[in-house]
Amino acid sequence: MKKNWKYIVTETVIVIIGIMIAFSLNNWSTNYKNNQALRGNIESILSDLEADALSIDDIITRQNQKILDLKTIKVELSGREVDWDLVSGLISKQQSSPTFYPITSTFQSTVSSGKVDLIKSLDKKTELFHLYEFIYKKAVYNGQLYDQSHIEYYDKQLIKYIDFDTNVVIDQKGLKSSETLNALSYLINEARDYIQLMESVKKENEALSQSLGHR
Repeated sequence: MKKNWKYIVTETVIVIIGIMIAFSLNNWSTNYKNNQALRGNIESILSDLEADALSIDDIITRQNQKILDLKTIKVELSGREVDWDLVSGLISKQQSSPTFYPITSTFQSTVSSGKVDLIKSLDKKTELFHLYEFIYKKAVYNGQLYDQSHIEYYDKQLIKYIDFDTNVVIDQKGLKSSETLNALSYLINEARDYIQLMESVKKENEALSQSLGHR
């Protein structure tokens, strides 16, 4: 009888140890797969952030050029002799005003899949949500306001004086009016404000890239 009990206890211990080993291996496998999946998502987010940074740089460059063009238009219209071909050409360039639309698909899929919870560092997780849910959304919202403002002033005070089929100024007096000059000043200030916004967004972008890159 004692032999049987010893046998039963030994077999039970062996089974328990086997279950514990299997459980540990399963946990290790699950954690490994989760970490690999998270690593892939982080790499994709870093790639998105890099692309966003390049987009921001391009926007800042183009907005700076826009300011130079608007200043040139303003100087020309303020003078006695106006190069109307130059003015019409520069005004035509202002039809588009680049604004920022970040890449958010990887971040959204990381959140919706629950993989974001695998990020152990609370600081990194906070920085991630701060950029995408606050900074980026604020940038998009302000960009939309900026677009509306640009279109309003551009349509009301600039393009109505130019025939875009021939690219010829059709109302020189209207273009030289104080209203037009004020509109140009407004557009210059708006572009400056937007550049400042983009520069602050880029700093946040770089900070998160550095943080996630040192995970």
